[in-house]
Amino acid sequence: MGLRQLRYFIAIIEHGGFSRAASELGRTQQALSKAMHALEEELGVRLLDRNSQVASPTAFGKLLLEHGRAIESEARSFRTKLSQ
Repeated sequence: MGLRQLRYFIAIIEHGGFSRAASELGRTQQALSKAMHALEEELGVRLLDRNSQVASPTAFGKLLLEHGRAIESEARSFRTKLSQ
């Protein structure tokens, strides 16, 4: 699992879907979809319930979201310390 995939996953949840997350991240919806498919394949679980309106986390997705936000926070903190 890469940090980019984790950022994409968090953005999809926070923005309520692939289209809005893609727009916010400056990526295509297809790029996010491919990244999520690869992440789900790697982890061996489904992370998102997808419907035409909203992408919501599964039980596994909720677990990843909890830990992913902590990882993303630590990564931001590290980048800040590096720049100082």
